[in-house]
Amino acid sequence: MEMLATIRKYLKILTTSIKVFAAYKTNIFFNVLAMFVKVLFAFVLWSIIYESHNTIAGYSFQQMILYYILCSFVMQLDKTEIITNTMSEEIQNGKFAKYLIMPIKLEKYFFTYSLGATVLNTLFIAVGCACLVYLIQIDTSISVTFSQSVILFIIVLLGIIFMSKINYLIGILSMKYIDVTIFILVKDNIFALLKGELIPLVLLPKSVFSAMKYFPFYYIGYYPV
Repeated sequence: MEMLATIRKYLKILTTSIKVFAAYKTNIFFNVLAMFVKVLFAFVLWSIIYESHNTIAGYSFQQMILYYILCSFVMQLDKTEIITNTMSEEIQNGKFAKYLIMPIKLEKYFFTYSLGATVLNTLFIAVGCACLVYLIQIDTSISVTFSQSVILFIIVLLGIIFMSKINYLIGILSMKYIDVTIFILVKDNIFALLKGELIPLVLLPKSVFSAMKYFPFYYIGYYPV
């Protein structure tokens, strides 16, 4: 009964967060727009580079663009930066104290709350990716087995959990520092490179690429894509 009550509690948090984020439809629109701009930029940049190359690091032009589309989708599943932003804002304005009297663990609360944005983004970004594939006429003949799909889901989920812990730690820093923007910027820019969001990691020197496999960031972005 206690476990059932706990599950209901977190489901309530999840459904509430979905309603909250659904109310801000403009944010969802700009998330999809940002994905379109990122893929468009990659399309223009790599179309110039591929004028003198048929393949780069084993990628054809279409495969490279498909990589950026899929990478945009996977990266948008992680909305745990909401944890840092919410904690920072509510610590500064004094509203954070309300969480201390709630019969719930803080880290689990914020993780579940951020999943509401993940659920919404999954739906809209998936549609956006499908539109991009259709507009750019990308060949999507990818063979994925059921077992690979299960492993993919587990890896992506573990990546989101890992990033939630990173963002929770940065959120806690708000108790010591009045502004954690610098930590957020450093984290976002460094992690974008380490996860393969900026360029496929295979384009890095072989020694660096091999070393990446020993860090979790490799398995958050590049590996599942």
